[in-house]
Amino acid sequence: MFRLAIISFCWMNCSFIWYGVTQQATLIQGDMYINFIISSLMQFPAYLLAVIVSGFGRKKPLSLAFVSGAVTSLASYLIPSESLILRISLVMISKLIISCAFLFTMVLSAEMFPTELRHSMVAAANMFGMIAQSFAPQMPLLV
Repeated sequence: MFRLAIISFCWMNCSFIWYGVTQQATLIQGDMYINFIISSLMQFPAYLLAVIVSGFGRKKPLSLAFVSGAVTSLASYLIPSESLILRISLVMISKLIISCAFLFTMVLSAEMFPTELRHSMVAAANMFGMIAQSFAPQMPLLV
């Protein structure tokens, strides 16, 4: 049960932040279509980076991704709106990092549970992620 709680918390964090950052990319000043395209293109380097970093284990890269994703997300809010390029860069770096964390969470959740329970536990954790995902559109209202 403890493993399910931990991995559900990871799924909730990843889903909430990933969808929040994806929607935030269109709210930044500048062309919202260009920002969304750049945000979408951040997925490719994230998956390559995740494959490279996965050689260091599962828990340490996931923890590092959560911490660095939080730092870059908070920094993007603290940057004044006049520094448009820096703000967009931090949001895109945050998207890259949280995409890596999402991939690490998917792999870790599949490895944590025994074969008999794996599908049910991963589905339950994913359900909690979807619940958190439903709150992501309200994220700009929280800031």
